Amino acid sequence: MFVAFLEYDVEIRRVICTTNAIESINARYRRTVGAAGTFQTRPLL
Repeated sequence: MFVAFLEYDVEIRRVICTTNAIESINARYRRTVGAAGTFQTRPLL
């Protein structure tokens, strides 16, 4: 599978890697929000 990835042009590989990084960040946000239920706000006291 990795060898097939290397057969793509450099520009396409760059887009694939960037997309994977963005999806990784989105997954972290989903886990955080899912665990907390909603974003919690602190009272302004």
